[in-house]
Amino acid sequence: MADDVVKGPYLMVMNPGVYFWCSCGGSKTPPFCDGSHAPKKKK
Repeated sequence: MADDVVKGPYLMVMNPGVYFWCSCGGSKTPPFCDGSHAPKKKK
């Protein structure tokens, strides 16, 4: 399946920059943080 979770080390080729690792498990762009864990502001 294309949506299988990799449960171990794997290689990712990255461009230079700053990346934020997701540790809450709520990200839609794993393994990187997309801010899903942050509470939503009510207007």
